[in-house]
Amino acid sequence: LQIDGFDVDIQGDYVDPEFGPLMLENLAVRGKWAGDEVKLQIWRDGEPLALTYRLPKYEFAHYLVPYGVYDQPPEYLILGGLVFQPLTYPYLQRWGPEWEQRAPFRLKYFTPEAATKTRPSVVILSQVLPDPYNIGYQDQRYLVLEQVNGRRVNTLTELRAAVQNPTNGFHVLDFLPNESFQRMVLGAAS
Repeated sequence: LQIDGFDVDIQGDYVDPEFGPLMLENLAVRGKWAGDEVKLQIWRDGEPLALTYRLPKYEFAHYLVPYGVYDQPPEYLILGGLVFQPLTYPYLQRWGPEWEQRAPFRLKYFTPEAATKTRPSVVILSQVLPDPYNIGYQDQRYLVLEQVNGRRVNTLTELRAAVQNPTNGFHVLDFLPNESFQRMVLGAAS
């Protein structure tokens, strides 16, 4: 019925003093920040009811590809010159203002997805630093890592753990099926 003293009409609109009729979605955060309280007047069981709602902090971790990564430096893991990192919106935005048209489709594909318990994030091979160890793989980049040494990998922590257990003296890196390049095999002896 009412949000912070503004009446909400039957279509879910209110009259903003500056902008005129607007949808109520704008009213919930009008001049408010995460942690602020919003006074609500609602209709329940045939009667009006007054409530106070605290605006929650937006959880960027709810998405497979986080919108923002704040107050922490970028994460990387380098294995034999292969640079792995979590896929994030800031990474995709490095393709410039038109990143949605210019970034690789196989990376943009994950942006609308919600994080799940089985796949909380995405780790990608972002680039290969030239080294005799990775010769032949120097042109590979923007590949989504699926498993390493038979273990599913969704985070850099899982990747660190997976490389501790090579398969028959080799690191076997499997990338998402239907990628142009699906497997790397690297010696794990040294």
